[in-house]
Amino acid sequence: VIKMALLRRFFSLQFPKRFSSRQVRYERNNILRANRRNAELERAARKRELVIDLEAVRTEEQDDWHRKKCRKELANHFGIFKDVHGQQFMSTVDMKIVYKESNTVYNGNILAAHKLVSPPNVSLPPPPSGTQWTLALTSPDNHLLYNEKELLLWLMVNIGTEDLSSGRTIVSYLPPVPPQGTGLHRYVFTLYLQTELDINTSFNGEDWLEERTFSSKEFILEHRLNPVGLKYFQCQWDSSVHDTFQNKLCYPEPVYHLEV
Repeated sequence: VIKMALLRRFFSLQFPKRFSSRQVRYERNNILRANRRNAELERAARKRELVIDLEAVRTEEQDDWHRKKCRKELANHFGIFKDVHGQQFMSTVDMKIVYKESNTVYNGNILAAHKLVSPPNVSLPPPPSGTQWTLALTSPDNHLLYNEKELLLWLMVNIGTEDLSSGRTIVSYLPPVPPQGTGLHRYVFTLYLQTELDINTSFNGEDWLEERTFSSKEFILEHRLNPVGLKYFQCQWDSSVHDTFQNKLCYPEPVYHLEV
């Protein structure tokens, strides 16, 4: 079984170093030392052939508070709070977000753009009595016109049950559109606890890139939302992005090249 600590040893992504007890730190250090001595693991990581069993990792997260704390610090590592919400929060409501072919959104995993063309299935718990859910999918990296704004890919409000169809779609789903030559982009699902009886907001349209300009920070303040759930993934260009630019955004697809 590959331990979580192995990720920190062999990847640039670093998991939190702070733990809640001396015993956990002691066990973690033992795992690190064993992994460093394992030539097969080093070779697989160097050749990018190392496979992490996410199910096995999840079974090791025995302490619920520690798991949520790790996820919070991981989101902070990815810059999610700074670039999207403007505040840090503990993700206390677990969403299950699955695209076709069992492509599940976790916390920073990489998904292929051509598998994200259709909206995912989103599983939610029912909201607390007297409240509703708001679900947003945004990207802080993908807006081509305004660096300080997000691209809004999906927005649903007034979700009164665990079924998304009970809510109102403000902006319909747009597949990720990371331009060619720009590497990985972040895409963030945020679940908000909505105390307003009805969020009556609208956008002028959604077929143009500028019409999907968004600020999560401003939206949170305007509607007094409380962020309670967070999942995010990374995605880079493939040929499906060209079709999205051409058929849905009415915007010429930009292509970037590295000059050396």
